[in-house]
Amino acid sequence: MLFRSRKYDDEDGLDPIHDESAISIALQIIKDMKPDKVILNGDNCDFPNFGRFAQENSFFETTNATFNYVHQLLAQIRANSPESEIIYIAGNHEERLRKTLMTNVPQIRELRVAGTGERPMTVPFLLNLSALEVEYISGYPAGAYWLTDELKVIHGDIARQSGGMTASAYLKRENTSTIYGHIHRQELAYRTRGSRYAGELLVAASFGCLARIDGAVPSYHSGVDEDGRPERYIEDWQQGLGVVHISKLGRFAIDPILIDTFNNYETRYNSKLYVPEV
Repeated sequence: MLFRSRKYDDEDGLDPIHDESAISIALQIIKDMKPDKVILNGDNCDFPNFGRFAQENSFFETTNATFNYVHQLLAQIRANSPESEIIYIAGNHEERLRKTLMTNVPQIRELRVAGTGERPMTVPFLLNLSALEVEYISGYPAGAYWLTDELKVIHGDIARQSGGMTASAYLKRENTSTIYGHIHRQELAYRTRGSRYAGELLVAASFGCLARIDGAVPSYHSGVDEDGRPERYIEDWQQGLGVVHISKLGRFAIDPILIDTFNNYETRYNSKLYVPEV
């Protein structure tokens, strides 16, 4: 989802790169559905200051704001669906914090909170996930949450330039059905494998993102002016989320939900029209 903000020298507020309107749609659908599980599959915290690329000055002093925003978002999900399991899978952007510490000050990773043994310099601790009963899955890129024995959710480490190519790459690489993120696009592809007397259907799916797609997110195509403000550039990304229906026998059906970004974010699901509440 990429929650992060820019802080400009001549302004007091923050300019977010996440999209509040798209997030509003997702929160409404969660509130209506009250699903058994809500899974965030990574890159919810961006941590540009811990990345390997040179960063804009406008991203300095925004890390704590990121922690506070993501915690508040998770709290809203918890309030909208109190009985849901909430699972947070680490992406490559969350991994930036651990890599920076291990590279530059590994001794800090060994610190523990007195009386509890908790590691304070970790994403789960700094987001205070325990207060919201959120399960955190680390170990990117291998970290995965298995919805069934045949379907897993990951953040993902494959990114192809054209739509559908990443899904095809996962179908070639993985031996199981996979829901992935990382690419900010909606994709859905199937593969059928067969033997003499049996067959198996595999699926690879990405549900899109809740980040802005107007050039605010730094990418290969985006740019900023002399004051550090992003220029408008429409990325080949799609906003959305998805629902997975699982039967008692473990069979599943994947249901992508597309947010119509350029039509007032109108989103239709279960015969209901959703529009932003912000």
